[in-house]
Amino acid sequence: MISIQQYKKSSYDHICGGSIVGRQWVITAAHCFKHINREKLTSSLRLVLGAFDLNDTSEVQYRSARKIIQHENYDPIVERNDIALIQLDRPIEFTELVQPACIPTANAKHKRMTECYIAGWGVKKEDDLDPAHILQEAKVKRIPIKRCNSTGWYNGVVKKYNLCAGHEEGGIDTCQGDSGGPLMCKRKNGKIFTVIGITSWGYGCGQMRSPGVYTSTKFFFKWIISTIFNEERKDEDKETSPDQISIPGKGGDSDPPSGITEENRIAEISITPLTGTTANSEPTQNPTLLKQAKRPKPKKLKRFKKGSQTLKRRIKRFIQQQTQPVPPEHIGPDGITDSLDPPKNEASRKTENLLKLLMTYTFKLLAWT
Repeated sequence: MISIQQYKKSSYDHICGGSIVGRQWVITAAHCFKHINREKLTSSLRLVLGAFDLNDTSEVQYRSARKIIQHENYDPIVERNDIALIQLDRPIEFTELVQPACIPTANAKHKRMTECYIAGWGVKKEDDLDPAHILQEAKVKRIPIKRCNSTGWYNGVVKKYNLCAGHEEGGIDTCQGDSGGPLMCKRKNGKIFTVIGITSWGYGCGQMRSPGVYTSTKFFFKWIISTIFNEERKDEDKETSPDQISIPGKGGDSDPPSGITEENRIAEISITPLTGTTANSEPTQNPTLLKQAKRPKPKKLKRFKKGSQTLKRRIKRFIQQQTQPVPPEHIGPDGITDSLDPPKNEASRKTENLLKLLMTYTFKLLAWT
């Protein structure tokens, strides 16, 4: 888990949580930073990695925030596109307690992910003033958007980039101090938890028919990946390679919810959830989903360019061979050409090989650009 803390007066106070999505990247909620002076935003923050009890710092790692990137269309009034990335000052050292989280791709299906948990160091009751210092967790149910938007619930203010999770009767929910933390789910008999949501807002805490509302990581998958890769590319002088593969496109431009009271919620995930409603044991690790991608070296780019030109010539020559007219002397009396034409299976084989080469170069181009 990651605790995002802000320096106030003489000490650091926990304000939000986040999930590790790369060796130097953390994902959280954009609203965590809207009340902080922009000039002191990064300098006043520190991130605590691997903590269970915030008062026990024996096995934790500390990092500073190098850059905070809120979604370019984030609206702080109605919490539209409530997602942000934090670039750390130096890489994370992965351990049993510090691991990157799994996030779903843009076309992932959530229907089978029925076992879900929330976690964080937020307050235990809505009227509490101080957040918990021991990591808390609880099991929740995913609630369909249609039901969440029904009369007596949220009455249509939950949008397509949101997720709902909790219980109809209330009682178990995220609360103040849990913002930015994970909604993590897995299949019924699965072992790997996936962070499908980021704690965003809600009406009160644990209220009946007012479950927690989360920012969907699936909806913003392309934005997450492309933002990380593009920021890494700006660091030309660094020896480290980008953490993520670039996938073109931006996600998360939708109509915002209106009239919503934002809750400052908190937590993070690089662990699988604990059991019970209160965390009392050491968390376990969560395996990574996103893979590292290295930008090609100049020699590789030259070989790629040369190979592309060769492939282009081969395709052009093949098309000419297939479309050139047949000489009259090779046309029989019945109008059927003789053995000058290659057998059909040979032509099909050539076509298949060329298509395979074309696909190979296309995928390389997508990964490198």
